[in-house]
Amino acid sequence: MSIKAASKACRGQRRRWTSLAGIVSVFGTVPANAGGLNAHDLALLDRLTWGVNVSSAAHLQAIGTERWLQEQLHPTANVALPAAVKAQIEAMPDVHKFPFDVMVAFDQQAKSANQVIDPDQKKAAQQVFQQAMSDRAKQAAARTILRALYAPDQLRERMTWFWVNHFNVHQYKGNIRILVGDYVDNAIRPHALGRFRDLLSATLRHPAMLRYLDNADNAVGHLNENYAREIMELHTMGVGSGYTQADVEALARILTGVGIDAKPEDPKLKLELQSQLVREGAFEFNPARHDYGDKTLLGHLIKGRGLAEVDEALNILVHHPATAVHLSRQIATYFVSDNPPDSLVQKMAQAFRTSDGDIAAVLATMVEAPEFAASLKPGARLKDPIHYVLSAVRLAYDDKVILNTSPIQGWLNRMGEGLFNHETPDGYAMTSASWNGPGQMMVRFEIARQIGSGSAGLFKAEVPNAIDQPAFPLIQNALYFNGLRQTLGPAECALLQWTAPDPGARDAGRAGQGSLAAGLEYAVFVITGIHAVSRGEGRPVDRRELIKAFTALVPLTVAGRVWAAPATNARLLVVFLRGAYDAANVVIPVSSEFYHASRPTLGIARPDVGNPNSALSLTADWGLHPALRESIFPLWGKREIAFVPFAGTSDDLTRSHFETQDTIELGQSAQGTRDYRSGFMSRLAAELTRVRPISFTEQLPLIFRGKGQIPNSAIAYVGKPSVDDRQAELIKEMYAQSSLGASVSEGFRVRDDVYRSISQEMNAANRGAVSPRGFELSARRIGRLMREQFNLGFVDVGGWDTHVNQGAANGYLADRLSELGRALAGFSEEIGPEAWRDTVVVVISEFGRTFRENGDHGTDHGHGSVYWVMGGGINGGRIHGEQVRVEQGTLFQNRDYPVLTDYRAMFAGLFQRMYGLDTTSLQRVFAGVKPAELGLV
Repeated sequence: MSIKAASKACRGQRRRWTSLAGIVSVFGTVPANAGGLNAHDLALLDRLTWGVNVSSAAHLQAIGTERWLQEQLHPTANVALPAAVKAQIEAMPDVHKFPFDVMVAFDQQAKSANQVIDPDQKKAAQQVFQQAMSDRAKQAAARTILRALYAPDQLRERMTWFWVNHFNVHQYKGNIRILVGDYVDNAIRPHALGRFRDLLSATLRHPAMLRYLDNADNAVGHLNENYAREIMELHTMGVGSGYTQADVEALARILTGVGIDAKPEDPKLKLELQSQLVREGAFEFNPARHDYGDKTLLGHLIKGRGLAEVDEALNILVHHPATAVHLSRQIATYFVSDNPPDSLVQKMAQAFRTSDGDIAAVLATMVEAPEFAASLKPGARLKDPIHYVLSAVRLAYDDKVILNTSPIQGWLNRMGEGLFNHETPDGYAMTSASWNGPGQMMVRFEIARQIGSGSAGLFKAEVPNAIDQPAFPLIQNALYFNGLRQTLGPAECALLQWTAPDPGARDAGRAGQGSLAAGLEYAVFVITGIHAVSRGEGRPVDRRELIKAFTALVPLTVAGRVWAAPATNARLLVVFLRGAYDAANVVIPVSSEFYHASRPTLGIARPDVGNPNSALSLTADWGLHPALRESIFPLWGKREIAFVPFAGTSDDLTRSHFETQDTIELGQSAQGTRDYRSGFMSRLAAELTRVRPISFTEQLPLIFRGKGQIPNSAIAYVGKPSVDDRQAELIKEMYAQSSLGASVSEGFRVRDDVYRSISQEMNAANRGAVSPRGFELSARRIGRLMREQFNLGFVDVGGWDTHVNQGAANGYLADRLSELGRALAGFSEEIGPEAWRDTVVVVISEFGRTFRENGDHGTDHGHGSVYWVMGGGINGGRIHGEQVRVEQGTLFQNRDYPVLTDYRAMFAGLFQRMYGLDTTSLQRVFAGVKPAELGLV
């Protein structure tokens, strides 16, 4: 049957139940009423749960929508899990242990490993210790996945993930791997539908949060403002809601003494303080570490009196009007749309205020609102990776309990939304633009291929000598024919019929006539049904018309349109160091006495040829961190790198990682309304001809979002594609007339380009060549791809937020710099001398850090930074831009480097020289900005 014929058969036609006999015999029995939901209830079920399946649809239909909603909004405290799920969870170590006991046991294991004398045995013992911690985090992720797939209280599970993301912690900081399971199970889930005040307090008292945001190190005389800032910026009020730096410092003082203690004995205290000691498991309030002075928070005087100050501060924050609006907008973004209607947000905020922060009441208001009902239509919402994967598994296997969650954990990591893997406290993005880039779409198809081809390891227990028990996906069933199929557009419906499997052919081990490779015919539905694709309605689509439409989309995939603008052979790579790196310890003001006085433990010694830990001399006033001796310093000698100190955002003073990152990537004024659909590198691409842009990231970053379809590729995960060329063409046809058509077609093209290049490296590795690792591997791949294929690139590198134990010539920051330096040097080698002459690499970060070190041998959020500019043709070996002598009187707000070179002015000057852009073009890239002529190129 042709696609055209299939389309005619597909339109509005419902198969009779008798025609299901053959399929049911293969896939198993389904409830007779499973597919009888109307479109509204089907969409409601899919939106408020981890995905519609036969069992959940049958349950909703049996009890009715209103009763089902009440069950979801007000579940009993301990909803019973399926026996097979409960058995898996109960078998996990430490699942019922308190964090205190777990920490004590692991501390003892670490101590024992470190006491081993033999170096090899000590290394082996430490590896066992690290593996044990990783196993606990993996088990925590497994519990989260199993509950999400099979728990009846699905809305509570959706909100548990929402709050885990909202109160994000990163598993690889400290010992959080052994704590994150309890954090989810006992701090988050019990309060996920309760009162927000209780939830906030539970996270504040949990050792995972106190360790992650450094409040365990916050004490009188050693102030650490990290947690205080994020409570206001992320957890409650939201950035720009009226709090000031003084409020951050006041809250940090209030939180002094709130920390962790895994010692069995109480700390030794003065007699007058002993009554104020509070210990609850691993949580401790130590009065000897608390600042008992009075504080003023958001205009409220808080008398210094101990732990009661914390409760008073939380009450102020929870009841602040901005908190109700901030949380309501985030919940509405999660469930309704990328830009939820303000009318809906205000209704939810009012419900928050009148119910004293009752989360279930806020959700009920959302669900009952007409704005929510209007969003329940096909194509209204693209699922983020975790919702995509879990809903695909639920749809494919219904209530058949998987035996191994490792494949799902791996898929989520590949898609950039791994459980407990987000490094920064803002959590994963909830908007579709973060997840619908070409690279993201390709990974989705690869995963759908695995889900649709059988168990993909889901039904092989992760134990020695386990036997795989593969299961066929339960996709073509009553739920599909009587419900889900009605949500598909003509193109998807036609293609599904054209590739429908022949049961006899499957029995013979081959695909049906005209179908995809065996197994993928089932995945095709997963691919289409799990994406919520905005599609045009109307007449059926002919096969030739699909191909024609696909072909017409190709020119849109580079930069959106062709301009009569300067052609370029130049290459530009922007490297974003996310987390705000400590610029003053990288390009060091060696002539400043104030520098050494301000950093008694973090300072780098003045240049000294006899001291390998001293700064490397750049000029009389500036030196370079010694960790860059072998990688970056030689480029300085060849005049292939320059530095621009006192650079950053002149109009963004928030000191918020996330707000300032957005400011830089948008390239728009921080004041007034900003267009979050328009990043400055996307606008630059639109001004150039012969430009091939790419983002070497898991998600398409804000800097490259715009009218054109910019590809992205997470090149650290490149492998041989499992979706072959023929299957790719069919999938492209399916999406050709949808809003994702350009993204899908561009994704396949870039996938093939990247794999061809990377396969050369794989062949070399197979012949015994040593392969670099980490970011160095990615940077070398980027160099090869930018030499051969692309000329406008972006990559980001995390891990630069150093509030505690930053280190000086050695330590955490030095290790990060060493890896970065090797990576950038490797990029310059891999791109080759000819291309390197036409290449400019710019290394930036959202802001610098406090000039003085804090009480925890780290640095806090600052303002001015130092940018790097590298390339074979730049005016290197120099310090560029306006400068001032580094002393107390020149600090911004008596704490940070000032910004003397605005980032937009610097980039505008670079673009003017690199590409010959005229004033009109530059104004389209950076409106209202005068280019800075720094002499960099």
